[in-house]
Amino acid sequence: MDIHYNNSFLSLLICVLLLVIVCVVGAPSWDSSTPLGRLRNFTLVSCTLAWVLGMIFGDICFNEYFRPYFDTNNLNVYPNVDPSTYTGTQLMDAGQIEFAAGSHLDLTRSYGFKNDDIYCVAPIVGPKQNNSNMTMANYDFWAVGINCCSGHVPNYHCGEYANPQANKGLRLMRDDLRGYFRLAVEEATATYNIQAAHPVFMYWMLSPSDEVRAYQDDGWKFFQRYIFAFLGLQAFLTVVVVMSCI
Repeated sequence: MDIHYNNSFLSLLICVLLLVIVCVVGAPSWDSSTPLGRLRNFTLVSCTLAWVLGMIFGDICFNEYFRPYFDTNNLNVYPNVDPSTYTGTQLMDAGQIEFAAGSHLDLTRSYGFKNDDIYCVAPIVGPKQNNSNMTMANYDFWAVGINCCSGHVPNYHCGEYANPQANKGLRLMRDDLRGYFRLAVEEATATYNIQAAHPVFMYWMLSPSDEVRAYQDDGWKFFQRYIFAFLGLQAFLTVVVVMSCI
């Protein structure tokens, strides 16, 4: 996974070389009419199948778990950020943000954009913004979630929104979701007559570092699960082929 992240070409080259080794070593040079020939051909086919499935599921594992893990770790961690005084352009390289004590979600100005799923946003405000009548000059920090609000009604209930101890944000790393959340913010700013020049999207939580480690842990669990799944499939197919050759 490290090689894939730091040098995708080298990672692909290694995979291609492994396929070449499989094809050269396991080339079907035996007569398939004999039991030994059929076993040799089966070995070539099953190894090629393992390579193809490894490429497919390895790419899924990398993009779902390890890419967000590496991306987040390569970004900065900012402590004691007051969302009422900082702007999004100042923290564009933030992976994790610890907001100033008393910062919270302004649920009265939450919103949702629907495109099959509902993309929910709620502004993160400073400790002095204690009621809906108090506004900030700029709302650049937004908590996000999917299918945890009804849309046009301000009833955001995503993640740890109800945890009074939560005051940290983990950066949204998925580019395919960012556009939908941006549309939700645009609708929120138009509805509530507020400004969000450079919105930064965060998952609101108590411990982002635990979530980052969970990316890696879940990635290795995914990897191990499908390794053993293919091992079971390979064992079953091997028994079937051996029995047919006896």
